[in-house]
Amino acid sequence: MDYLLDTNHCVYLMNASSRPLNRQKPEEIKVYNRIGSVITSANFYLCTIVLGELYYGANNSDQVTNNLNRIAALKTRFTTLDVDEELFKFYGQFRAGLPKGLNVENFDLTIACIAMYNNLVLLSNDHVFNYLIPDLKVENWTV
Repeated sequence: MDYLLDTNHCVYLMNASSRPLNRQKPEEIKVYNRIGSVITSANFYLCTIVLGELYYGANNSDQVTNNLNRIAALKTRFTTLDVDEELFKFYGQFRAGLPKGLNVENFDLTIACIAMYNNLVLLSNDHVFNYLIPDLKVENWTV
C-alpha cells in the first residue's frame, strides 16, 4: 500500500513522538506501523497542501527556525505531490457530488481528493475523514 501523510501524522514524525512511532531525529525519520514494525515496502507521500499547513504552524510557533528546519528534513524523506489542474477537475467534480450542506474544510477536502485521485491511503488522526468522505481509504496509526 502507498500512503499520503496528513498534517497531524507529519507533526508526529517531526516531533519524534511515540505516536505513531518511536523517538528519532528528524533527519533519520522512519515510519512505523501501529504495531511498531518499520515500514519499508510502502511509499509515503506528502502533498503541497499539507506543507502549507506545516509552514503555517511553523511560522506561528515560538521556534520558527527550528520548525522550518524540521519541515525541510521531513521533505527530504518523502515525495511531494503537487496540485495541478487535473486534480482540481477531480476536486470540483467530487465536491459538486457531496450532499448539500456538508461542511468540510477546503484544505481537508483537497487532501482527501489528492489521496483518492492518486489511489493512496490517507494516514490521519482527523476523524472528519472517517464519516464525511466514504470513498476515502483512511488509517490512523496513532491509536
